[in-house]
Amino acid sequence: MRVVGLAALVAAGVAACAFAVQWAALPDAGNGNVAAARAAVWLGRYRETRAELTLGGRRLGATCYHGWIDGRRGRDRRGTALLLSNGDAIRALPPHSLLFTGIKPARPVAALEAAGCTKVLGDRLAELAQFAGTVRARRTRFDGTPALAVAFPHLTLYVARRTDIPVGVDTFRIAGRFRFVRPSPRAGAS
Repeated sequence: MRVVGLAALVAAGVAACAFAVQWAALPDAGNGNVAAARAAVWLGRYRETRAELTLGGRRLGATCYHGWIDGRRGRDRRGTALLLSNGDAIRALPPHSLLFTGIKPARPVAALEAAGCTKVLGDRLAELAQFAGTVRARRTRFDGTPALAVAFPHLTLYVARRTDIPVGVDTFRIAGRFRFVRPSPRAGAS
C-alpha cells in the first residue's frame, strides 16, 4: 500500500513540475492568436464560400469549394476549387499541385486565402495561431460592421467581433470578403 501511495505522490509531483515549467516558460497566447484559432475552427465546419475579391485592382465574384473535384486526367480527387466570375479557376490538389484555367495570379495561394477557401485558409490560420508568437487583435470596422483585425506577416484576418467568425482576408495585393454557404440537403433525403 505504501508503494502505491509513493507512486501517486511522485506522479503528482512530476505533473505539478510540468505545469509550473509550462506556466513560467511559455508566453500567454495573444487575443489575436485565440481569434485566429477560433476562425480556423469555423472554417473547418464548412466546405463552400462565396466571396468578393479585389485582385490586381479588379473586383471579381468568386466561389470556393473544398471536396471532390476534377483532377488531372479526369480523375476526381479531394481538393479545393476557386471559380472566379470572369471564368478563371484555380484548383489546389494535395499534396502540392495547383492547376489554372485562365490567367495565373501572381500569388495563387493568396487568392485562395482571400476567397475564404475553407481548407486552405483554415490550415494557414491554425498554423499562424500556433507559431506566429503573441499576436494582438485590434478593433476595427470591416465592410461597415464591427470586427477585429488580426495582423500576421503577409496576411490580415478580419473576424466578427463577438463570434470570431471569419469575414475577410487582406493579403499582399489581394483582398477578399466572404461568407459561408450552408450545405444544401441531399436530394431524396428526408
